[in-house]
Amino acid sequence: MLDLPPCVEQAAEVYQLPVEIIQAIHTIEGGRRGQMVGPNRNGTYDMGPMQINTIWLPELAKHGISKHDVLNDNCTNFAIGAWIYRQELNKFRDYELAAAAYNAGPNNLGAGRKYARKVMGVFRRLLSRREAAR
Repeated sequence: MLDLPPCVEQAAEVYQLPVEIIQAIHTIEGGRRGQMVGPNRNGTYDMGPMQINTIWLPELAKHGISKHDVLNDNCTNFAIGAWIYRQELNKFRDYELAAAAYNAGPNNLGAGRKYARKVMGVFRRLLSRREAAR
């Protein structure tokens, strides 16, 4: 299991998600603090541990969150990732579809299917480990 900051559990609690889904997304994203990856096909970039897409920056700015915060504050990045995933889960009511939308956007689920299957595989393994530890 990844060594994640305690704020990941806080984000999971705030957005009513299993911490394992946040861990699974982070595992597949493979991002780290200060990292910017891209450009993507649409000219955007992905930032930080949860690889938050720059398309979110205008919305985040309305809440006082800057690009610098997204890139350099692990807890902010994980919280934003949890917030994005929660929005998609609210829309689709399905963990795998929400993961596909997290990756490719809600209007391009087909492009996110492979990613979503990987996330769900890690998610199931993490849940199994948690159950085995009980």
